[in-house]
Amino acid sequence: MHDDEISREAIGRALPDTEPPTQFDLDRIVADGYRTRRRNRAVLGGATAAGVSALAAVTALAFTLNSPQDPGPQAADGFEVDQGLVMSAYAEADWYRTEAAAIEAQELTEAAKAEFGDLLVEAGYVEEGDLDYSPPSDSEIQGVLERSGGYGAALSELGYHDLPLLFSPREFSAGNEGDVYLRSHHAWTGDEEDDMSPDFSFEAMAPGGWTPEPGPEDEYAFPQPMMIDDGSGVSVEDLDDGRRLMVAMDGCMVHVTVAYPNGSGLRSSWDTGCEGQKYDVTAEELKAAMLAMPGIEYDTSALVPYEGPANGSGQPADDDWTEGADGDAVATADQVEEAMTGFHSESAVIEESVGAVMLPPSEGEGATPLYQYSIAASLPITSYEGGDGPGSVAEGETHVNITYTLPGGWEQWTPGTSDDAGRVLPDCDGKAGTQCEQIEVGGRTAVLESNAQAGIYDVTVFDESGWAVQLFLTFDTAVDFELSEQEFTEMAAAMPAPVYDEDALPAGE
Repeated sequence: MHDDEISREAIGRALPDTEPPTQFDLDRIVADGYRTRRRNRAVLGGATAAGVSALAAVTALAFTLNSPQDPGPQAADGFEVDQGLVMSAYAEADWYRTEAAAIEAQELTEAAKAEFGDLLVEAGYVEEGDLDYSPPSDSEIQGVLERSGGYGAALSELGYHDLPLLFSPREFSAGNEGDVYLRSHHAWTGDEEDDMSPDFSFEAMAPGGWTPEPGPEDEYAFPQPMMIDDGSGVSVEDLDDGRRLMVAMDGCMVHVTVAYPNGSGLRSSWDTGCEGQKYDVTAEELKAAMLAMPGIEYDTSALVPYEGPANGSGQPADDDWTEGADGDAVATADQVEEAMTGFHSESAVIEESVGAVMLPPSEGEGATPLYQYSIAASLPITSYEGGDGPGSVAEGETHVNITYTLPGGWEQWTPGTSDDAGRVLPDCDGKAGTQCEQIEVGGRTAVLESNAQAGIYDVTVFDESGWAVQLFLTFDTAVDFELSEQEFTEMAAAMPAPVYDEDALPAGE
């Protein structure tokens, strides 16, 4: 919240004072455990800077709430969650491959559609009829589940993907080196052209490793907070039926979380579209929909106590590395621009894109983050006509995403890399029909993950001193794109060594 008045109004509406009955049994709780891919970590082009400026300009317009007519439910004494649940998690991974994962995800999808569907349509998040789909049947999922490697992959194989409110479960290790796993289910809907920033996201959290106390976002923390508190403030209301309601506002975003005494939780994040109030949604409508979701009885028999990662919080030793390394990232970018002008004289680094990044691991990747520089550059070549391509690339330009990864915490992909390897560069996940190929170029080893037929160039070059650089771009295949895959690969091989202080790398200490 930005002030106490908003905080009171955000939770002061009349709400259901009894918990809806449980609609389905989740003794089969599972998740699909997909790794969140981060191929495009650096934002391409100046569109990002413009977006940040726009967000700052409209922050104050987010949600004007009227004074409540009813003070709402009174705070209840005794909201309690068994701390044994909070400090426990699941020791086994790969439960997402079971039939039970499909069944639970289907049931969650149908429940969310029933309680949120009308609100999404009326608010303009989706069109009438967009939710008139049914998840694939149990038999359809089971037919492809084992070979696809999880529920999310099975959905894609069957043609079900990017549908609004279609739940997909996942597991993650919260920076604890894969000792234990947390489980949750995710769904979202939003702008199809900007799926990196959904308008509405939804998460159902299974008991184990989640705390109902608001806390800062920290991918290394155990337990994880159900409600993220970024410092703007969180309103907390303990309801008479034993649930806890938490509401926060963050610029144009409204976040609502419902915590249950059984250690589970539901949370949603809503983009209000505050520039011109694109979405006509009120806080009370959001809360009412959240509180109407059915209670869930999770199977917690597989939970085991967990005291946290061996080094305490799991947080890297040097939280200030990114700030201290920004100067080195800029120096590296200057050398990158010089190298690129050797291929096209009008090439230029996009200054606002340059920065140092510390990337936490996903599940199964250990506890060491990657230390990276993100750089975006522009080439004087048309990749999208009319300026309507990804990142609003103007006609006559191509934007290249350049990511340097410094030594430590990863291994190089080779044709013999196993599927269960930890932190591997590149991830070689086969998306967009790409297949990895290892080659030698410019005296260095490189891995190609390109697909020219799909308009994707992706090259990662490895240096024997331990650093790597990835160049990535996309283009419209209908355009006569004048940059060949061979030239792009040679450009990647010509990238200079990054400037960095080896002693300042926590991974290298």
